[in-house]
Amino acid sequence: MTDLEQLVSCSAARLVGAGHVLALDGRAVLSLADTTAVTAIVTHVGATGALPDVIAALLAGRPSGVLVMGAADGSHASAMLVREGIACGVLGQGPLASLGAWALEFHRRKLVRIGADTEPSGATIDPGRTFLQETLLASLHGCDAPGARLLWVVGATHWLAELLPPSSTQDATFLLLELARRADEHPRILAELGPLDRVPVPLVRPGPLPSKPEAGGKKASADDDWDFFDDPDPAAMSEWADARHVFDACDGMADVAAVQERTMLGPFRTTQALVALAKRGHVALMAPSNDTDVFDELLAGLDLAV
Repeated sequence: MTDLEQLVSCSAARLVGAGHVLALDGRAVLSLADTTAVTAIVTHVGATGALPDVIAALLAGRPSGVLVMGAADGSHASAMLVREGIACGVLGQGPLASLGAWALEFHRRKLVRIGADTEPSGATIDPGRTFLQETLLASLHGCDAPGARLLWVVGATHWLAELLPPSSTQDATFLLLELARRADEHPRILAELGPLDRVPVPLVRPGPLPSKPEAGGKKASADDDWDFFDDPDPAAMSEWADARHVFDACDGMADVAAVQERTMLGPFRTTQALVALAKRGHVALMAPSNDTDVFDELLAGLDLAV
């Protein structure tokens, strides 16, 4: 067994094809044309370590290479192609591991929704960027535990998975910052949203631009208000595109957890969008009930005569 084979065997990846192809979860990730011109590093996250800190150290000099991460129990794994610090490709696990399969399913779900995409104007979701962020952030979160394995490969290699469109690539260190931001903000969003078994009932379809929160609504802090109305910036418009996408996934029967699965936007973006929609009167979050007619409950919640 060569040194490279020994290193790879300690990671979530495997060498196949007479040792010239790096594979993850049975899918080809990387071609190793000349194994003597390839350098690999393997590290495991210890009991006191933190996966994002280890990755931040690897990416500090904006290098080029391939990073493969895997949880100790095999529940999460992914591979990321980095070129001069920019994430240009990603491969995950399961049937939607590749960009093509993920984007196809994303568009299929949008097409089957009644009334989806009826507004021609406004911001739209970038499937490539969403696939990159949600695949890697879910993997980072799932692998951030003792025993996680990291493999960093540089040298004479060729990426075999799909490349992201140039407009969908992202600075790899930004993903680490986004992971930290979501860890800070998600508990507050979940507290405001309430139980995940509540049912978002659609009321009024959101337009291309967001409206202000309804007057008299309870606000936990100034951070709950979006920072634009008349002149939205691209980041804020991207969040509103999430809200419109999530609205189309609400049918008055699926609970928050089911809507979260439908949207393919991940837990953070879906719950953030539901809070924004509820504050603006686009959806009403109803408690599940077997004894009360849901429409009577909805009307009562809106202070309307039944």
